[in-house]
Amino acid sequence: MYGGKSTTSALRVLESKQRIRKYYGAWFGIPDHSLTARGVRCEEFLYRARHAQVAGEPATAVSSLARAAAVDPAQFIRSGWSFARARLARGR
Repeated sequence: MYGGKSTTSALRVLESKQRIRKYYGAWFGIPDHSLTARGVRCEEFLYRARHAQVAGEPATAVSSLARAAAVDPAQFIRSGWSFARARLARGR
């Protein structure tokens, strides 16, 4: 992972993914399982946590994980907890 467009605006990346899912979901008749605004914000913090971890910034990663859990605990459990658990198990 490296610093590029997607790492400077994680929120835009996630919002774009949501729009693409909705578009193709409607096209193929797939039920819409889009995230709520809070869910998107949670995913943004998880995205930032992963990037910080790869960049060797564990304090920033932990901070982002905490913010993700605070914004939308249910989405954090569904999506982020496996990331956090894997990092904790390795001691990073």
